Amino acid sequence: MMKTRALLTVIAILTFACAKATTFEMDGIWYSITSDHTVCLVIEPSASGSGASFVIRKTYEGDIIIPETVTYGGTTYTVTAVEDGTFKESPKLTSVSIPATVTDLGETPFSACGKLNTITVAPENPAYTIVDGLLYDKAVTTLLACPGTKAGGIVIPLTVATIGKAAFQGCASITSVDIPQTVNEIGARSFYGCKKLTSIVLPEGVPCVGDSMFYSCSAITSVTLPQTITSIGVNAFYHCNLLKTVTLPDAVEEIHERAFNLCYGMTTVTTPANLKRIDYRAFDNCTKLKAMTLPASLTLVDSLAFCGCSDMRRIDVAEENTVYCSADGVLFNKDMTTLVCCPAGKLGDYVVPESVTTIGDYGFYYCRTLQSITLPYSLKAIGNHAFRFCSSLKTIALPPTLEVIQHDGFSQCPNLKSFLCYAPNVPAVKSSTFNANNYNVPLYVPYVALDNYQNADYWKNFTIQPISSEVVGGILGDANGDGKVSISDVTVTVNAVICQDHWQFSWQMADINFDGSITIADITGIVSVILGE
Repeated sequence: MMKTRALLTVIAILTFACAKATTFEMDGIWYSITSDHTVCLVIEPSASGSGASFVIRKTYEGDIIIPETVTYGGTTYTVTAVEDGTFKESPKLTSVSIPATVTDLGETPFSACGKLNTITVAPENPAYTIVDGLLYDKAVTTLLACPGTKAGGIVIPLTVATIGKAAFQGCASITSVDIPQTVNEIGARSFYGCKKLTSIVLPEGVPCVGDSMFYSCSAITSVTLPQTITSIGVNAFYHCNLLKTVTLPDAVEEIHERAFNLCYGMTTVTTPANLKRIDYRAFDNCTKLKAMTLPASLTLVDSLAFCGCSDMRRIDVAEENTVYCSADGVLFNKDMTTLVCCPAGKLGDYVVPESVTTIGDYGFYYCRTLQSITLPYSLKAIGNHAFRFCSSLKTIALPPTLEVIQHDGFSQCPNLKSFLCYAPNVPAVKSSTFNANNYNVPLYVPYVALDNYQNADYWKNFTIQPISSEVVGGILGDANGDGKVSISDVTVTVNAVICQDHWQFSWQMADINFDGSITIADITGIVSVILGE
């Protein structure tokens, strides 16, 4: 006796739905004709009105008994297959009985069926079999599916070589899986949502940690990876928030997008010697991770790889690396012309090195504890989102050399009280460079460029005033930053004017007449300060 009915689940997808002409329903189960004498079991076709931007996905529930044959339109068809995805994410599916005639269940037959208690297969089925309640191929070399309600420990037979894609997805009550050394392939999403799984040992021979393999395994504390692993997939350990330490084998070359995203408990990652790339948000919100050491082999670090790592104080790079370097725990390109990433846990005040010409995209993103950032005289460009979420930053002085500020440079900086822009030539900006909160902050510019800023697109939205000694702070004339004004300050300023040597040069204090340029007039002014004039 079949107890089936369609459960309506709304899934937003940008497509239109139409029922196939060869699709029909029989006793609550839908089929699609695949040949003159065969049919495939499918999901109930969804309907949408004209212009609809979403469709209704209908799933099966209850106990499903798949028949060997069905008769439709005077023709008897053999049921030979189940279309891939027919039963996936069916929250009220409780059991499925598979006849001898069905030899194709698709790639992920029962993924995320959390209430599925039982899968049965006819003994004479040539393609599939059941061992300890789990679905395997007939030879028991591939594990295909574990019922969603399975609990406790799982022991996989020694004959198994492959764990299929999403085989354990949604099995929220399993606590351990004993994987034999015969296994050399584990599919993507294989342990997705196994919320009580506490540890796992992957056998030698497995080549990668696949996409979303341990997604939301929120109880897992230990993962042992074999030396054969070469990559960590997209979302591989996403939201494994009890995972504290990970030792990545030296063979690992790639850590893909969001691989360790939301691993809140992670404190240590041992990076492999052959690592070549760390992708977008790979360690996003690993809030207890304090440091990273990048190997010589690394050639690509995404600018948001360590986004939200609020405790991270240092990013160090092997000296032999030809693409990147670090100074004072901050990541730069090799020649230190671009600041790539300041770790979000950097404290207090930070002085950007004089060699830097570009603050890269997201350069200081989420640096919530930095109270002061001093930009160099060499700086020409500020990238997208460069200072976003710098919530402790109170003021910023943009140097005379600045040429461009990209999108959303200073959003979410609630304590920013003033902008000082020393550039006599108005830097190029976009409509999205500043936001409404930025425009509430006063802007100070060189008096010689006041009219230019007041007439420039987007800059004119600020309340603009000339730079003066009241807003600069510090000791005017202290060009070398030693806390006093002396002949040494004259010397470094002369070098700046004649030789363009700005090393250890405090350009804000040297621009004593606030015109945005370092000239002979500033040298004369510093001399006057020394003479008490």
